Amino acid sequence: MDSLANPVQIGRRVQRAVHLHQAGNLAGAESLYRTVLALQPDHGDAANLLGVVACHRVAVALQPGHAAALTNLGLVLAELGRPDAAARMYRAAIALRPDHAPTRSNLGVVLTRQGRWSDAVNVYRTAITLGPDHADLYANLGNALTEERKADEAVAVLRRGTALRPDHTGARFNLGIARQEQGDLRAAAGLFRSVVALYPDHSDAHTRLAGALKAQGRLDEAVAVYDTMITLRPDDADARWNRSLTLLLGGDFARGWEDYEWRWLTREKGGERHAFTQPLWSGEDLGGRTILLHAEQGLGDTIQFVRYVPAVVRRGGRVLLRVPAVLTRLLGAMPGVTLLTRGDPVPEFDVHCPLLSLPRAFGTTLETIPAEVPYLFPDPALVVAWRRRLQPYGGLRVGIVWAGNPAFAEDRARSPGVEPFRRLFAVDNVHIFALQKGAGRTALRAAGAQVTDLGGDIGDFADTAAIMANLDLVVSSCTAPIHLAGALGIPGWLALKAVPDWRWLMGRDDSPWYPTLRLFRQTVPGDWDGVFARIAAELADAAHLHGHGIRS
Repeated sequence: MDSLANPVQIGRRVQRAVHLHQAGNLAGAESLYRTVLALQPDHGDAANLLGVVACHRVAVALQPGHAAALTNLGLVLAELGRPDAAARMYRAAIALRPDHAPTRSNLGVVLTRQGRWSDAVNVYRTAITLGPDHADLYANLGNALTEERKADEAVAVLRRGTALRPDHTGARFNLGIARQEQGDLRAAAGLFRSVVALYPDHSDAHTRLAGALKAQGRLDEAVAVYDTMITLRPDDADARWNRSLTLLLGGDFARGWEDYEWRWLTREKGGERHAFTQPLWSGEDLGGRTILLHAEQGLGDTIQFVRYVPAVVRRGGRVLLRVPAVLTRLLGAMPGVTLLTRGDPVPEFDVHCPLLSLPRAFGTTLETIPAEVPYLFPDPALVVAWRRRLQPYGGLRVGIVWAGNPAFAEDRARSPGVEPFRRLFAVDNVHIFALQKGAGRTALRAAGAQVTDLGGDIGDFADTAAIMANLDLVVSSCTAPIHLAGALGIPGWLALKAVPDWRWLMGRDDSPWYPTLRLFRQTVPGDWDGVFARIAAELADAAHLHGHGIRS
């Protein structure tokens, strides 16, 4: 191959042409694009970008004051995934024609795609003053306001849009999202249904409808919506993944585990799939082969599903277990496994299985969950060290955790923050130990003398396990530490939102996964005060019994 035509040289020429184009050197950029196409005629990017240069030459060289040409160039740049350049073209067009609402609308769309919600809101508001009868503007403004968490303003704006155009899909759909953000799930579901009725192939409306139904606990209806989506598009991985979470929440493990395997093809998790050439293990005897078990999701998930590792060991093979570094000390004593840290080189192996595929491999049902606890054990030396540290504190010893991983999309709904926990601080004959790690610790200021903050001294989950071994109770929202308490067989009280993560199931105050946990569920969505009023009352009773030497 000619050295000038190799992929590296071609790529460098395209990059250089883009830089020249952005600097305004249209002639230089055009020359390089043409060179690339001469060497590689099927180079789609170079052909597209050459077209942009041609548009730009028309807009700037032939008609430098023509706003429509600049707007059209902005549209092309936006389509090519170059939002910054598109925004510059739109702003140039607006400078020439400030009263043109569609150009401002296009600029707002680009800003929205960049996540610049506040800027987009300002642009849309100005556009509406110029074109008050354009339903598109209300739909887009409402969307941006919802993203800014200004749902009440968004609803008012979007109602104006649907009044102008009752059949406007965007305004009606975005109004459903805003109502969902307000917490009115029934209204949201009704709006999403109306969009689906008008446009049966609107997949996002189907997805939102199913989500709104699930959030109300209407699981059968949500599954029916997913069934419809999958009938229309059998390879819709996101629909199958979401259906799995709904089925599992309802306790239908047989169907749920099968759909759960579609997670690797979804928009959310498609980039996380491990590119192993070795086959996925499906539960058969290993016969001396080596299997790699690997963590794939959150720390709580890993703690929950390492319960299956002993059963894999009993299948007669060599077991490699790869987990995040923060768990290696905790899991280092698991018998029969070679522990690897994520990122380390992996020895040769024959088959593999993600930890969350193990329930499917073992055909787990509600009745056959391996729930023997403890299945994890703290380091005895660490237990002794922390016992000395906690020795001065009397009363019922209670550890608390109030926030999960903020990067998780659902964390805002599942994590109550520290404020509701303050009810527990005033309970007599109780000493509170804060086990919270990360940014959530800053919320503990001015908590009072009855709280000892241990979070800054916890190195990893081995420390947390040793501390828990010296406590009487752990109270937490849906976090990795509550999984740890359950795995250690330590009493734990879990504060849950009305419709929780699938593993906690519906309508029960116990967990088939963790016999020592009690579940305290919201009876009204979003009402943490009611949850913690019940927890505080139960804690007062437990403290009273503890004070009289009675085991609660």
